[in-house]
Amino acid sequence: MKKQHVVLVGLTYDPKKLSHKKSIDDFFKKKNWGKLTYELQFKTLPSRGGPGGRNDVVFVWSGTHDQLGRFSVQRLVMGSNAPRWLEDYIDNNREIIPASVLSRLEKLRAW
Repeated sequence: MKKQHVVLVGLTYDPKKLSHKKSIDDFFKKKNWGKLTYELQFKTLPSRGGPGGRNDVVFVWSGTHDQLGRFSVQRLVMGSNAPRWLEDYIDNNREIIPASVLSRLEKLRAW
């Protein structure tokens, strides 16, 4: 079974800084949304009138069936800042993902 991945857009994240990891861990724990493990990050390309250079971060999501349900529904109230399933992220942002990163992300797709 493939792992499920989540993308957080516009996130300043240093995987070596424990405070960054703790901040995300605490947020997901407070929401009871499961747990995220850092996978990779990259800068977006310019498009749609934007300058590009947004930092997007990919995480592996893990949790229980109940946490999956909570995460899937509750995140939607966050609007454009909501964590996105990798597959939705790729389908809606393909033109701003660098080709080398897109190739890597396509291999991570669970569906």
